[in-house]
Amino acid sequence: MQAPTVLIADDDAVSVHLLRHCLTSAGFRVVTAGDGREALALMQSEPVVLAILDVMMPVMDGLEVVNRARADPKLSTIPVIMVTSREQDTDILDAMKLGVADYLIKPFRPTEFLTRVARIIAERRRAA
Repeated sequence: MQAPTVLIADDDAVSVHLLRHCLTSAGFRVVTAGDGREALALMQSEPVVLAILDVMMPVMDGLEVVNRARADPKLSTIPVIMVTSREQDTDILDAMKLGVADYLIKPFRPTEFLTRVARIIAERRRAA
């Protein structure tokens, strides 16, 4: 059985490296995108069980990725965690209104990140 696939979409190489390390250490398969358009393409072509998105990315930001994914029946049920340095209440509320599963502000604690990932994946499995 193949490990569950998680998408990381972030244009910051250090963030991608840290997130990838956390997820692969926990047994996940990871695919990465450097911008929002690439993230949407991977969500359509890979068996993604969870998307980790930064808000601020080139070409298309993370909120637009969520908005477009929610409008696509094939992608609408993929849970999303925003992992970003945007910490204003309005940023968090905008993301939650779009239906993100969680919002984590950088810098984050890896154990907290993995706990949130595990919770969201468990909720998705129960709902399936």
